[in-house]
Parts: sequence; C-alpha cells; structure tokens
Amino acid sequence: MTQFCLLLPAVLLVAHFRQQSRWETLAVRRFPLKPLERWLPALLVFLAVQMLLVQVLDIDPGEFMKSLAGSRHLPLVLMIALAAPLLLPVQRLAAHAPWALWHPAADFGIVYLTALWPVPLGQLSFIFALSLLLGLAREKSGSVLLPILLHAGNNLASAITVIYLGTA
Repeated sequence: MTQFCLLLPAVLLVAHFRQQSRWETLAVRRFPLKPLERWLPALLVFLAVQMLLVQVLDIDPGEFMKSLAGSRHLPLVLMIALAAPLLLPVQRLAAHAPWALWHPAADFGIVYLTALWPVPLGQLSFIFALSLLLGLAREKSGSVLLPILLHAGNNLASAITVIYLGTA
C-alpha cells in the first residue's frame, strides 16, 4: 500500500513533458475490445500452465504464499487485484520516455528488461512470464489499460485461489 500511495503521485508529477501530456506519456488511452480476443486467452493459458506446473513439479509456494493461504482477508484481495496492477506500468514509464526509444529493437528490449526486475520475487519464472505477456500486450495495443486489466484479472484469480480457497 505504501508503494502505491508514494509511487503513483510521483509518477503523475514527473510524467508531464513539454511535448506531451502526462496521459500521453503514460499511454492512458482507450483500446478497442478486439485485442482482448487475443490477450485474454493468452492469460488463461498462462494461468493453466502455471497451475499445472505447480501441481506436477510440486513447487514450494514459499512462506509469503503460505501465510496468505486461507486467510480470507478481503482488503488484501482488493489490494492485490486492484492496486498492484497499477504499479507494473509505473516502472515502464522511464523506459518509454522519448529519449529511450532510440533504436527499432528498443521496444522488445525494454519489454524484456523490465520483465526481469520482479523475477526474484516469484515462484520460478511465473512473474517473468506474466511480465512479458503484459509488456507485449502494452506494446501491441498502445495502451497501458489493457495490461492493467489483464494483470488485475490474473491477480484476482490468484487472490481468490490462495486467500479464499487456501490453495498456495
């Protein structure tokens, strides 16, 4: 919650450039519903593969996930499902500043490199794979709202599974 309250106002403050508004900088724009036909199934496949790998490989969820399992804490579900998805696009802000896009391969490189930062926090490479999926959705749609929506869906499914169903 602290990160959410401190980072978002700071990003909104520094996202304004003379050449463009902060909403253009942050790529907050409507997107057509057509991309959801491609990205929603991709998210569902990601979730299914993740659940399958966790079951088949008997991956230890770690102490944090074990502490959440079965807690039935609604404010925590809301924080994970609604606030956390807003933080991932924030860290991509600097990478998408006009000075960062100097090379045609920069977009994929930026998606790849910014997907790497949360890897040590997650089980295996699930967070890395999700970050790649969200980054590619952002690049292809041109809007930050699509990956926020996908991230919120992922987090809501995960929060319900872990916090309410007790499956870590």
